[in-house]
Amino acid sequence: MPDVAIYSHGRRSIGTSQGSYLIPPGVTIYFFVKDEVAFRTSWGTYLLEQLCQAHPDLNAVRQFAVEVKREYETIPNYELYPDPNGWKYPAGAYQVGLDCQNNPPLVPIMHHIHISDLIGGQSSGGVLGNNFYYLACRWKPQVGAVWRVAPSEFVPGNIPNGMSREIGARFEAISGVKPSVVKTRDAYLRVITG
Repeated sequence: MPDVAIYSHGRRSIGTSQGSYLIPPGVTIYFFVKDEVAFRTSWGTYLLEQLCQAHPDLNAVRQFAVEVKREYETIPNYELYPDPNGWKYPAGAYQVGLDCQNNPPLVPIMHHIHISDLIGGQSSGGVLGNNFYYLACRWKPQVGAVWRVAPSEFVPGNIPNGMSREIGARFEAISGVKPSVVKTRDAYLRVITG
């Protein structure tokens, strides 16, 4: 079976992980951000382009993984969903080794689904493949609270131009609450709603 890159928005649900997912036999999932942490879209696009080319260097990409989960391990049943504003590539599960410019995803992500729906499982391996590269956020939104972000994502106290509006809009789209302030401090992104 081919390796598969999952390229989309991702998260736990507000207040819960929507259950857990037992990774099926023969499946390995490579995560490029820690659990409950946001993931930068440009980094996901870069990794997707490294994976979706003829003869990708899988070992080079795997070196960037911060966590690897294997068969019979349990992970949160992350939600996956498309970007309403569009990205460079449509959200979906891409076959590693095929050019993502000219080949559509094996499975497009058109609405909210869970990682268990995408990977599936059978007596041996996932439905789409055995090695999955999760190029999405793993964050857990909390209204009026703090989002942890990867330390390299933002310089403390400084959010790049336009990023504050983008983060605020995403937060509002997901939570239904309009933030009044978006700022960073240490390795945390603070979204204040009052």
